[in-house]
Amino acid sequence: MSVERFAQGSHIYLAELAEALRVGSYTPQPVRRVYIPKGKGWRPLGIPAVKDRVVQAALKLVIEPIFEHELEV
Repeated sequence: MSVERFAQGSHIYLAELAEALRVGSYTPQPVRRVYIPKGKGWRPLGIPAVKDRVVQAALKLVIEPIFEHELEV
């Protein structure tokens, strides 16, 4: 699914995603592997699905303040 398509139906997709996370049925999709030029060769690059990136961003927003507070020196 493209970012544009997700954005168009975001209220539906976010509700489905929230419910799947709540009930524990969420499973990430396989990462798409592409190769990009790097120096004299190619480097593998993993691209997660849009829904997986949304979950990662939301998780970061939740746990980042906790870890920053716990790891303050």
